[in-house]
Amino acid sequence: MQQEVTNVSTNWTPIELDGIPNTDNEWESPSSDTTTNDFAKGKTLRFNPPKEWRKKSPSWEVRRNPQYIGFISFIHYIDQFYQNKPNTSQYGAGWGFRPENKRRFCEIGSYMGESTHMIASSGLFDEIIAIDPHSGYEEYNQMSGRNWDNVKTEFAMNTRHHRKELKYIQKYSYEVGNGDIHFPDEYFDVTYIDAAHDYDSVLKDIHMFYRKTKYILSGHDFGQRFDGVYEALKTVFGETYLKENLTLFEDSSWALLLDNGKLNKYGESNRIIKEH
Repeated sequence: MQQEVTNVSTNWTPIELDGIPNTDNEWESPSSDTTTNDFAKGKTLRFNPPKEWRKKSPSWEVRRNPQYIGFISFIHYIDQFYQNKPNTSQYGAGWGFRPENKRRFCEIGSYMGESTHMIASSGLFDEIIAIDPHSGYEEYNQMSGRNWDNVKTEFAMNTRHHRKELKYIQKYSYEVGNGDIHFPDEYFDVTYIDAAHDYDSVLKDIHMFYRKTKYILSGHDFGQRFDGVYEALKTVFGETYLKENLTLFEDSSWALLLDNGKLNKYGESNRIIKEH
């Protein structure tokens, strides 16, 4: 019998945000001072990224938002996976007749809930577990002039339409993976890792959540300035398996199909990873 998830908060109190100016022509003329003005101008990580991020992406030259469009491609990838999976192509989230048919998505690092909102709005999942402590150091808080109260308010706003299927766990991933909230093996269909991106942190998240994931292990910030993501994946799965089963997306998301047969072939034990 699967253990019920406990210590999950479903109650948010929005915080009033006063004195936020409405800036016209934002796209063409952003302020050069991103430290104090990104929050005031409504800049976010996916829905409205800072213009400064466009300098290294040709996509911005044609007024595209690769952080949004790339994640939509990732969602489409999951949709295609389900469409091609035997006995599930006729059913979306909420259509299963047995509790064990529930589709579950785990997001490690939800921040303002933008990707949480997009996943929930896709209708592909019956349960979405969002894990984020909403505390501690966060680089984008410093860049955008936000504090954690601002971020939690944004999270509440972005997820307000999906409270029924959303379970919000305000903890660090290691408190969930090795702590007092227990998820059995293969509990999640898809896990998305978007917390700390250094090698050791990503490796620990993979160790903790790999066996709890049934079909697709995924995440954000592959490459770019985060070499730790690829290195951690390579340590666990090896280059050969990654070349055959890893898919990359425009927003730097990645998705790895979990195929036990192939993992065994390349020397990995079934659902077992050597301790780091």
